[in-house]
Amino acid sequence: MADLVAGASSLASSTSYLIGSLLKRLQLANKLLNDSEVKQLKDEDEKKLLDDLKVLAYEADQAMDKINTEALRRKGEDDEQSRIARLTHSATMVGG
Repeated sequence: MADLVAGASSLASSTSYLIGSLLKRLQLANKLLNDSEVKQLKDEDEKKLLDDLKVLAYEADQAMDKINTEALRRKGEDDEQSRIARLTHSATMVGG
């Protein structure tokens, strides 16, 4: 059981690091997008690249929202299961 908990903790830590890294890269991409819009690119290839990057940044942002929503949902489920386990344990102790 301890190995399972340690593995889950390690996975959560790795996932948090990866998400943080992705967020930093998205922030940099948004800064680059804003800078390039200010310069108002004239080259068609540069405009296409900028448009593709905008789409990619938007899709990555949407994926991050889904990941965060799922993490919050799971945390809520875990909190609820912990609360039920404590109540069940308390009821067993009182009834026992």
